[in-house]
Amino acid sequence: MSASFSFKIPTGFFAYGKTPHSIPATIKAAIESINKSQKATLVAWETLEIGGRYIIQEVCDKIDDCDFFCADITTINSNVMFELGFAIARDKRIWLMRDDSYVDSKAEFEQLRLLTTVGYRPYTNAEQIIKRFFADNPQLTLEDTIFRDSIEPLLPPSKGIEPLLYLKSRHDTEASVRVSRALDNLNPKPILGDPRESLVQPLYWYGQKILHAPGVLAHFLSPQREGSKLTNARYALVSGLAKGFDTPLLILTEHHEVLAPLDYRDLMQYYTTPVEAGKLTEEWLSQLSNGSLSISVTSEPNHVGAIKLATELRDFHLQLGEYVAENEAELLSDYFVETTAHMDVINGTQTIFVGRKGTGKTASLIQATHEISREATNLVCVLKPVGYEMDALARLFASYKMSDHKGYVIESLWKYLLFTELALAAVHQIQNVTPWLLADPSCSKLLNLLESEEKLLQVTFLYA
Repeated sequence: MSASFSFKIPTGFFAYGKTPHSIPATIKAAIESINKSQKATLVAWETLEIGGRYIIQEVCDKIDDCDFFCADITTINSNVMFELGFAIARDKRIWLMRDDSYVDSKAEFEQLRLLTTVGYRPYTNAEQIIKRFFADNPQLTLEDTIFRDSIEPLLPPSKGIEPLLYLKSRHDTEASVRVSRALDNLNPKPILGDPRESLVQPLYWYGQKILHAPGVLAHFLSPQREGSKLTNARYALVSGLAKGFDTPLLILTEHHEVLAPLDYRDLMQYYTTPVEAGKLTEEWLSQLSNGSLSISVTSEPNHVGAIKLATELRDFHLQLGEYVAENEAELLSDYFVETTAHMDVINGTQTIFVGRKGTGKTASLIQATHEISREATNLVCVLKPVGYEMDALARLFASYKMSDHKGYVIESLWKYLLFTELALAAVHQIQNVTPWLLADPSCSKLLNLLESEEKLLQVTFLYA
C-alpha cells in the first residue's frame, strides 16, 4: 500500500503601479521565474482586470484568498497603498520592495514615513527580485505579520463607545470647514488625524484607532492641490486598513477631471461645492447612527473578532495620552496636571498665552472649558480661528486702501463673529444643559431669532 501526500503551494498577491513602465515589465519577469520554481505562486493584480474595469471587491477577495502579500512601493502608488493597508489588516505576511534608483520617489518614500519602520528589499532588475524573494522566503514565514508584530501588542482595551476617526483635509478649504462642522456634535468627539498637527503617526496608532472605531472619514485632496500625492497615499493606506477591519468608511474628494485611483473609486463620494461636502458627511453620519451602512467586503475576519474580544477583556493599563490634545478631550481630566498657567485661566488673571507647539496651550484650554462650564451660570464659547479662512480675511482687509475703512471692516467682522458665536453657544447651552430656561421670554426670543435668521446666523462665518 502506498500513501500519497498533497502539498499546497503558497499563493501571494503582487501589487504594483503601472508606471514607470520598466517596473511592471521587471516584476512580471520575476513572477514568471518564481512561479516556475513551484515553491510559490504569485498572482499579479493585472490578471484581475475584467472588461477594462478594476473591481475593488475582486481585489479584496483575492488578497483574502492568498497566503501572503507582495508589493512594489517605488512610486507611492495610491492603489498599492490601499491594497497594502487592506492586507495588513487582514493579517497577511507582507513582503515589500522598491527600486532605489528612482531618486525622486525615494525622497517621497522617506516623507511618507508610515512605512519607514517596515523593511523592504531594494532591486533594479528581475534577477535581484528573484534572489531576494528566495532569501526572505515570505511564503515560509506566514506567521510574521505586521499586524501581529506591530499593531496587536499595542492595542488598548475597548472603552465602550469609541470615537470616529477623522482624517482631515490638509488644507482648510470651505469644504473642509463644512465637513468638520458636520462632525462637531458627535459624542464622543472624533479622533483627529490632522496632517498640520502631526505629519507622522505610526502605523500602530491607526490600527488602534480604527479597530474599535464606529467609522472612518477620510478627506482626500484634489490632485491639483499642494501635497496631494503624499497625503492621499497616506490616507489610502489608512482607508485600506479600515476596509480590512470592516470598519464603515467614507472617502470624500473634490470632483475633478482626473479620476480617482481605480482601487477605491467606487468607495469615493465626490462633491462640487462645500455645501455638498457637508451634506454628504451628514448623510453618512445618519446612516452610521441608524446602522443602515452595509459592508461590501466579506464578513469580519476571524482574527479581528478575536482581537476585539481579547482587548475588551484586558485589564486597564497606563496610557500617556495623545500628541494632539483635541484627541484627548474626553479623557484629559483623568490625568491633567494643574499648572500656574492653567490656574491663571481659571482665575481670570491671564488672558493671552504664547508658547511653542506641544507646550500644553490646547490642553489647558480644553480642561479650563470643562471646569468653567460645570457651573450652569457660565457660558463657555470656544472659537477656532483656523476654520474661518484667515488668509481670505487678510486678502479682504488688504483690498481696503483707506485705513479708517479697513479698521471699520475689521471691527464689524469681529463683532459679528463674536456675537453670533456667543448666541449659538447660548442656544446650545439652553437646549442641552439648562432646558428649564426655554420658558424664559429672553431665551425664547433668542431661539426665535436664530431660527428665523438661520441663513444669516448659522452658516459658516466667512460666507455669512
